[in-house]
Formats: sequence, C-alpha cells, structure tokens
Amino acid sequence: MNCFMDSSYIELPCNCRARIWKSEDREIVGEIIKEILESYGFPFEPDNTDKDALLVEEYYIRDNRGEFWVVETHSGRIVGTAAFYESNKGDESVEIRRMYLVPEMRGKGLGKALLNLIEQRIKAKGYVKVYIKTASVMKEACIMY
Repeated sequence: MNCFMDSSYIELPCNCRARIWKSEDREIVGEIIKEILESYGFPFEPDNTDKDALLVEEYYIRDNRGEFWVVETHSGRIVGTAAFYESNKGDESVEIRRMYLVPEMRGKGLGKALLNLIEQRIKAKGYVKVYIKTASVMKEACIMY
C-alpha cells in the first residue's frame, strides 16, 4: 500500500488512527510538538533543531526520503506524530523522528502500535538500519525503545 497515493487510515488502539501528514496539519502539529517539548523543559526551536517539524515536505516527503504520520482520534483530533527520514550516514539507514503523543494518550499501547507502524513502513521502503535517539528525561520513550 502506498499511503502517499491514497487517503487511507491505519487503525490504532484507543480509538485512534494514523494517516500521512497533510499541509493543513502544520500549525496543530507544531503546537503539539512545542507543548510536549516544553513540558520536558526543552525549547521549541522552529528555526533550528525543530525546523523539520514544520517543513515536512522538505525534510520527509521530497524525493520520497521518508514519511511523516499523524495520529488522530476518530473525531479528527490530532494527538500525536511519528516520522522517519533517510539518515546522512550513507548506510541504507533511517532515523526515526518526531515520535510524540499528547500526555493523556500515553501508557495505553498507542506508542508501541505507532512504533510498529513506523518500523513496518521503514522495512517496506527497503531500509536495513534504524537509528533513534531520545532525551533521558523522556522516561516513557526510554522505556518503549
């Protein structure tokens, strides 16, 4: 299934579904990522380290070098994100990025299901290595990875 070519959803736990990012998601996705980063004491830097979260077409979609997914409830509320793009290591690898869920959606199996989806998509694109990093203060992420 090429999810860029259709508007299909992937069902996830907690009455949620995942879909490929659309340009209309830019503002709300930026707000969610900003709130989550700030809740852990990190600044949101849209002109620096967080540029890719807003310039999704450039970093993830152009040249088909990755994918950016949003997680939404069945009512359409965006509650999370997950993405990957080709790494610059030159070893047929990708980096998993922007794996976020709003606090009330954590601890329910949604993150694991989302990570599984991203891993399936990475494998389908033929990548052989995956890199992921997180901050130690993001305890939930450290446990899941």
